[in-house]
Amino acid sequence: MYLRAAAIPLDTVRNKQAIAMLEKSVGLDANFAPAWLMFGRKYYVAARYVSGKTAMMERANAASRCAVSLDPQYVPAAAGMIGGYIEGEICRKPAAR
Repeated sequence: MYLRAAAIPLDTVRNKQAIAMLEKSVGLDANFAPAWLMFGRKYYVAARYVSGKTAMMERANAASRCAVSLDPQYVPAAAGMIGGYIEGEICRKPAAR
């Protein structure tokens, strides 16, 4: 399921389908860090380009944190977690004038 979801491009049209596949994937093996990272990426696309909702962005960040907690040496997961933190900080701070 993970590989099928990973093969789906990061676009808004098929993103729901990929998220459903990843839900099944982590249901079968919740200790597979790459699936959690992919979850984070798909949730990010949903948050940023589909719904624009904070809750979906929080899910993306939580999925990246989960991937890092499962494998602290997994650099792409750490990068995803850092990117989510930075983007969250930028969105919370008012623009300087």
